[in-house]
Amino acid sequence: MVLDLKKPSGANWHALAALWPTLLSYIVNYLFIAIVWVNRKAVR
Repeated sequence: MVLDLKKPSGANWHALAALWPTLLSYIVNYLFIAIVWVNRKAVR
């Protein structure tokens, strides 16, 4: 995965909230990878 995180435009929560789709996609992807990793270890 390539991290394409942009710097927020300001130093407040509103500037960070504008990036929520990108942050959510990274969280979901890492959770998916973690689930696959745990299940792979459990199958062996």
